[in-house]
Amino acid sequence: MKKWLILAVAIILVILLTVGVFLCIRFVSIYRETQESETAADGLSVEEYAAQKLPEFAREYDRKTNTLTLSRVSSLSYEDACSIGGKVYVDELAPETYLNQARSIDLDITAQCRSGALTVVLCYLSTDGEPIFTVSSEGDIWTCWE
Repeated sequence: MKKWLILAVAIILVILLTVGVFLCIRFVSIYRETQESETAADGLSVEEYAAQKLPEFAREYDRKTNTLTLSRVSSLSYEDACSIGGKVYVDELAPETYLNQARSIDLDITAQCRSGALTVVLCYLSTDGEPIFTVSSEGDIWTCWE
């Protein structure tokens, strides 16, 4: 009876040791995968990162000035935007409300891509392709109706 008990305890210890080694190897491999994916994200250029994270915007990056312009088309023609834009883009649609978005995009890309002093410009275009208003992460706002 004692021999069976000793044998059972030995088998259980071997199983526990095997499971422990397996789990340690698995956790180390998960850690390495996480480190590799973070390194891969750090290695992306500003254009690549913006393309991945902001697919709804058209992107243009000027390396000389370190300025990323993100463009999106609105539903107004340029003529309509200039004449009634001040009445349409008010309250939660006012250009000033886009400052936080521009600044948060700037901070995110700067941190992820280590790009230095980046400037992000959000540009909303008319159906004609003309700018209706722009908002810069530095706080500059331009509108066609003023």
